[in-house]
Amino acid sequence: GKIEKLIDTLKGKVVKSDEWGEIELATKIEGTSAGNFLFFILELASDAIKKLDDKLKLEDEIVRFLLVKKEKE
Repeated sequence: GKIEKLIDTLKGKVVKSDEWGEIELATKIEGTSAGNFLFFILELASDAIKKLDDKLKLEDEIVRFLLVKKEKE
């Protein structure tokens, strides 16, 4: 989909993706009471993370997102 293409343009790799489906939100966000939840595990260069964050903020269809860096084991 759209997010996978964006990650590909940033030379990243989707390791795992999971669609959790439509979930009712605890509180309305921008007038929306439900949303489709997606989960991704990515391999992405450090300098591309900020670019991904900036591009996701510009997507009208994305109301909220969270990027978390996994610490090396």
